[in-house]
Amino acid sequence: MAAWCYPACCALDEIGMMTLEQGIKTIDDLDLLLDEQVVVLSMMPDVLASLPQPVRIALVKRLKVINAATAQEIQQIQTEALLVVTETESIRNAVRHIRHAEDQAAVLAALATMEARGPSRKTLAEDSALPLLQHIETCFAWKDAALSLKTQKSYRTTLALLGDVVGDKPMRDIDQKDVLVFLDRLLVADGAKHGKSRLDRDTLVKHLSHVKSFFTWAESTNRVYENPASKVQAPPERTVEEPPRLEFSKIQLEKIFDAPLFVGCQSKNRIHRPGSYLCRDARFWYPLVALLTGARLGEIEQLLVRDVQSRGPNGEYTVLAVKTVYRDPISGEKIKREQKTVKKPFSIRLLPVHPMMKRLGFMEYVESMKVHGPDAPLFPANRFGRTFNEFFLEHIGITGEQYSFHSFRHSYKSYIRSSSLKAEIENRLMGHKPKDIGEFYARELDDGELALYYKFVNTDLSKPVDLTHLIDFRPR
Repeated sequence: MAAWCYPACCALDEIGMMTLEQGIKTIDDLDLLLDEQVVVLSMMPDVLASLPQPVRIALVKRLKVINAATAQEIQQIQTEALLVVTETESIRNAVRHIRHAEDQAAVLAALATMEARGPSRKTLAEDSALPLLQHIETCFAWKDAALSLKTQKSYRTTLALLGDVVGDKPMRDIDQKDVLVFLDRLLVADGAKHGKSRLDRDTLVKHLSHVKSFFTWAESTNRVYENPASKVQAPPERTVEEPPRLEFSKIQLEKIFDAPLFVGCQSKNRIHRPGSYLCRDARFWYPLVALLTGARLGEIEQLLVRDVQSRGPNGEYTVLAVKTVYRDPISGEKIKREQKTVKKPFSIRLLPVHPMMKRLGFMEYVESMKVHGPDAPLFPANRFGRTFNEFFLEHIGITGEQYSFHSFRHSYKSYIRSSSLKAEIENRLMGHKPKDIGEFYARELDDGELALYYKFVNTDLSKPVDLTHLIDFRPR
């Protein structure tokens, strides 16, 4: 028998020995729960049956009271249970919401990952698998009306440099990392071409603008998933000033023009090693033209065969015309050569051919180039400035960032300033900005000014450096 039933059973067992009043009182003192009643009634049927009728009636009455109370209690318990169930539902809903939140967090994480990787993959054009360089003409065909020949040339230069970085990589696989590597190489390598430790920021911004525009077209025509250059920014301008570029001294000029390239090298492809091969192609003329005319590297690179012209009453003066506009030989109408560029508008000028250039065979060289047509490059040498700055100067022992191909122009400037020529003529020879309004109306040297120039240079042909030893090495 359960311990909690024992007192009740004992009390009922003793009722038979009590008076009626005592028995009823004992029943009234019992406070049995419903489950206790069931236990007691099932375990003591004989005891209950032997009770006097008034006692049994009193017991039944008491049990009914207890049952009524128990029913209320049960209802209360059921209500509490219902509350518990309701709370459980709330918990379940909460769990469901938590799980939904977890799912939502997973979705957000997936979206974040997708955002990091880029937008949803779209279907690309079939030719997106081709290398970058094979898309250039297609791009120009789309933008034909919007791009001038000059702009197209600028784009081609930029994209060719980018093509050197990405190689045969499919267009669709070019990413931001490739663009950053491209910019890094431009900063150092292309800067070295111009004798600088790094490229000017303005030039870098121009290259980056071309790349962004090109990939904007590629993205709009489904050749890339997204523009890999859209978030790339050009690095800020360095606060450290570049060392000033200096002119070559007379000793340095002598060392340059005593190098194998000028007096005899091993072969056409081994110009840094002494030998019996006389190189008289564009590489021979680049330094000479720069020193003896003051032309910039970019101006020499763009000279055409037709730019070698005659001036003077009897055509006795030979000049190199740095220009972007030509006249049709028949109609006389102006023809703009948009593929040619100059640094500034006043860079358009005439460069008198120094007499020493003729003595070294310049006119014979020009005749040999005429077979390629009047619009052929006069000096077809690929990236000679970079070769000169990075290899040639080092081979002959001239080092330092302040010395580069541009130093020839500084040497020419000092040479011209040693003359008695007026500052106005000096500015026209150098392609410098005019000092007063009057100079704007006559950019080119006239015949009288050319005569003054040749009078000066013919006074002493050993300046700015003696080159007569190269005449002995001139091919016969």
